[in-house]
Amino acid sequence: MVLSVDMLQHAALGALVSGGGIAAAQCLLARKLQQPSSFALAVGSFVGVFRFLESWGRDSNDKQQDEHDGANSSRAAAVAAIVALFLLEGDRKRIVLSYAAIEAMLALSREHTALADVKYIEVLLGIPVYTQIIHTWVCNSDLLTKAELGVFDGPCALRHSVLQRMRDEIPTGKLLSRCDVFHRGETCSQFHSGYFVKGMKRAARIHIPIYLFSAVLMKYKQWLWGPRPDIVKIAIQYLRTCASLTLVYQIPFFSSCYIPSNHHRAVVILAGMSGSLSMFVEHARRRGTVLKAVAIYSLCSAAVHAARLLKLTPAMTKSLQYALFSASIAVIFQQPEKQSKTIMNHLFGYDVSARTKRDRAPRRRSTVDHAPTSDEEDA
Repeated sequence: MVLSVDMLQHAALGALVSGGGIAAAQCLLARKLQQPSSFALAVGSFVGVFRFLESWGRDSNDKQQDEHDGANSSRAAAVAAIVALFLLEGDRKRIVLSYAAIEAMLALSREHTALADVKYIEVLLGIPVYTQIIHTWVCNSDLLTKAELGVFDGPCALRHSVLQRMRDEIPTGKLLSRCDVFHRGETCSQFHSGYFVKGMKRAARIHIPIYLFSAVLMKYKQWLWGPRPDIVKIAIQYLRTCASLTLVYQIPFFSSCYIPSNHHRAVVILAGMSGSLSMFVEHARRRGTVLKAVAIYSLCSAAVHAARLLKLTPAMTKSLQYALFSASIAVIFQQPEKQSKTIMNHLFGYDVSARTKRDRAPRRRSTVDHAPTSDEEDA
């Protein structure tokens, strides 16, 4: 194993492009110069350390490349993950760790089960996920950070004062009517008809930049040179996405109004189960992405709750975070060619699909030196 200038250049270029690209984007969004965030430093360090270790290991295992590709990239990613997690701020660690754990579970599921072939599997898996996160949002909001709570408060068309009243009164079980909490002075029919209109307007504003990115920027070559995407299909998918986001709140509110029970926590659980029905409205291709996004926060709150029940010390929690994150990243990088091609090509610095071919891309020089972007599914 011999270190070379090419290896160091390969790693440094990846770290600079990744971390610098994110830092520059954050400065543009803030409209002022600022220090690189912990996220930019973490991503840059991950790419740099990973590229260096991966190219070093690939060089040493050159004669048995086909056998060691998966293990080599997995080991390199596991070490790089520890460095990246060390640089992340506390609140961001939870989200990144949950995302990695879910991606690892999906990778193992694709490899060892046939769940992906089950029709409406996203709706079925959504039942426990939506039940847990809605119960947490209403009754155990202290398990979520302020930023995480804002993720769920933002798309909801209820006023902040109503949401605060919901969290103050429903968990106590002493209120006489849940309807009085959500729509004081209105009938149930008036509340739900008005909520759908307000919810659709709010969802439309939220998804405009997302669809501009996924349907326009990500497909700019098709818009310029053809064949151009079907505008009608994009519009229908946009409306379905907006309706799904609206109904994920309205269906539980509807259930709360019409379930005849004063056991309020039990009703919250039943209402949460009904929230997964909103995924029937969502476009089939996007259901998995939506479920993954919700599951990240569900796993975050569940982990905090488990740590409290087990009375884990901060040191024990930190050690478990490093172990879980490193293991999750190692699982994901065992078969990187099954992940987003754009992201993986940037991380490796060459075409990942060529790993299984004898004439691979150049070992030490980067052929993909641009800021990491997400595919349409992860937009």
